[in-house]
Amino acid sequence: MHCTKCSESSKYSVDSCAINRVLSIFGKKWAMPILLEMKLVNKSIRFNKLQARLYPITPKVLSTRLREFEETDLVKKNVISEMPVPEVEYELTKDALEVVDIIAKLTDWSTSKQKPVCATMQNYFRKN
Repeated sequence: MHCTKCSESSKYSVDSCAINRVLSIFGKKWAMPILLEMKLVNKSIRFNKLQARLYPITPKVLSTRLREFEETDLVKKNVISEMPVPEVEYELTKDALEVVDIIAKLTDWSTSKQKPVCATMQNYFRKN
């Protein structure tokens, strides 16, 4: 398959560029928990409140991920007031809501497979 975005060609039928783009956004530390938590809130949320809900995330990581999500149109930043201290809220975009549903399904799948996978791993390590 040939990737039209990066001129990579691959002998596989999977578009590795597409996978890399997905991982570059959602594979970063705290990315999926942030989006899932924002979906649970189901309305715009202030930075400090989101940080508290995601304890022990650091302010630096949260602000970095939110900025990245803004750049990829997954999160919209709403400035409420400028004075005396800027107040902003963040909300998921339509695109983000679609993606979060997929992430939630992956999470459900992972949870349903957790016990069988753990049991298989334990059996493997007992034998070896």
